[in-house]
Amino acid sequence: MLEIRYERIRPYEWGAVFNNPGSLGTGLLPQDYAQGQIKYVDLDLRAMKGKFMPNITIPLKPFQGTLGVAPPDGYFPPLSPGVTSSVPPGPHAGISISASCPRARTLYIPVWKPGALIYLRATAMRAGDGEISLTALRPRMKSCASRSF
Repeated sequence: MLEIRYERIRPYEWGAVFNNPGSLGTGLLPQDYAQGQIKYVDLDLRAMKGKFMPNITIPLKPFQGTLGVAPPDGYFPPLSPGVTSSVPPGPHAGISISASCPRARTLYIPVWKPGALIYLRATAMRAGDGEISLTALRPRMKSCASRSF
């Protein structure tokens, strides 16, 4: 069993919101974003707000969106030998994007393989539950890992 304790999420003072190009056919409004779009947002980490536009701020609720270890053999079909997608959730964790649980401090994940390494990505400063538009406010992160096994 792997125990993960979150002490803090340490972003830099900016993040970005991405809309995929409509040609990918993903997200809620692909027809409205044929070319895709990137919006940069300044983050006020003391006030926990992002400045989306001059008169529009976003309350920040940081959380880790995707993390996991290697799944049990045969649980997912491999993308290629030894490669598994981190997107589907499962007994290994995987994608866990839910803005409803941003304050979770401890997470327990079963370890299915000796030496299974932890994978972390998709930290968000704000997102809707499930990311129906396939986007969130993503910050650049400062290194803050601590290791104790």
